[in-house]
Amino acid sequence: MKFLSGKAIVALSAALMVSSALGQDATIDPTGTIAPTMFDNCEIEMYYTSLLQASSPSNWTQEALSALIKETHRNILPTHGKTGDDDDLYKAIIDLDPGNESGTVRLVYRDINAADYPNANPLYWGAERLWPQNRGYDSFSPAFTDVHHIKPAKSTVLMSKGNLSFGMCDTVEFQTECVVPATTETASDTAQDGKIWTPPERFRGEIARALFYMDLRYQQLNLQDCGPFVNSMGYKSQLLEWHDAYPPTEDELFRNDKACFRWQGNRNPFVDYPELAQSFFGTPEQIEPGTRTYPTCIKTFPPWLPPTREMIVTKDPDEVVFLPMFDIPGEMELFITDQAWNGTGLVTGVPNEGTMVMTTPEDGIEQGDLFGMGPGVDYGDTCGNWSMPGLSAEDYGEALTALPEQLDQGSIVLPHLDNYFYNGSRNETIALLRADMLNPASWVGDNEGRFGVEQQQSPLSGASMLSVQSAVSMTGVLITAFLV
Repeated sequence: MKFLSGKAIVALSAALMVSSALGQDATIDPTGTIAPTMFDNCEIEMYYTSLLQASSPSNWTQEALSALIKETHRNILPTHGKTGDDDDLYKAIIDLDPGNESGTVRLVYRDINAADYPNANPLYWGAERLWPQNRGYDSFSPAFTDVHHIKPAKSTVLMSKGNLSFGMCDTVEFQTECVVPATTETASDTAQDGKIWTPPERFRGEIARALFYMDLRYQQLNLQDCGPFVNSMGYKSQLLEWHDAYPPTEDELFRNDKACFRWQGNRNPFVDYPELAQSFFGTPEQIEPGTRTYPTCIKTFPPWLPPTREMIVTKDPDEVVFLPMFDIPGEMELFITDQAWNGTGLVTGVPNEGTMVMTTPEDGIEQGDLFGMGPGVDYGDTCGNWSMPGLSAEDYGEALTALPEQLDQGSIVLPHLDNYFYNGSRNETIALLRADMLNPASWVGDNEGRFGVEQQQSPLSGASMLSVQSAVSMTGVLITAFLV
């Protein structure tokens, strides 16, 4: 593709201006018709005048540039106009993302033309918010109709993509989980693995710059490499690589002009000054060898957990696996029970329920070394390492809720299902792991099949750790051990 020089960009912006004969408040849109809305000072040199007078782009601050694109966001589009003549989001998309045939739009993930009408329908195409709504804003926010991050996409594809972050296979997830193409309705160079979504190559740089804009424009949003992604999107390092590999094209530059002159009044600075991405977001990291995460996300763990009793409350715990976040000292008693806690004591008299205790080996258990109860797990032989201590309710203390008081910050209530597996993040800081493990959305379960255990290399040590299908059979209340 052909790329424009700085002078060509200015000329392109100027081409959208209207002669005085048409009136001060009119403009000619790229299709050659007189458009109803005009925003002035959208030429690149005019738009950034206040910043350029103070310093070169290399010295601009995020605060100053963020204020500029917010102040000049002069038109908040409705999703649908009140009448057929009103401007709205879908008219803007049709104008900004035309196909290469008349009366069409270009679908971002299928990379094909589609009729511009009808739209906003599950059978046709809809508005793809590259930064998903449930990652940091609501339908009342300007972000909901901000055209700098909205593209046309097949409605059924949007349901498959959901709120996945953008990235490449074999980075934050194992290659075996990769699906190419992402769906049967997406382009051949798309992919997804349950954590990332890879768009067609021709759109990767444009998507990266759209997300850079969103991070800058909306203070509550953040691009990052480390989950959990609350009000945030990943993966920043991959987006930086795409930004460098796929510079702005003529189409993207022209779209940026139209978005400002015709629809919103503001520009995406990362299209106009690509070097700002490195200034504001740094250089991309590479996945840490032997892990599925970026170096920034790997932290040094604090000293070992002070000796204390920990427990997991489960139902029919045929296989329970612990992943310690600290070195666990030797000769320390660990308890596990499937007896319910009623607030004052353990419920007794229920068949096949009880309490087990294990004393850790003399030299302790290192952080990252899996252990637990059940076949195939270190220290997991119920006949040799775990025993029935006849523990009384008093040994657990009392609480106003159904939790022992010392564990009230480490529990999660799950619906009654026979089987669960943990499907959340793994290679994170302790604080982030704790938050993810205590998030019900991180657990998947059913009443049908059993989930098997796969052994993988742990990023915490040379020991094995569970794959995404970490297996536990439980119901009711889960209390996560070794996170306090």
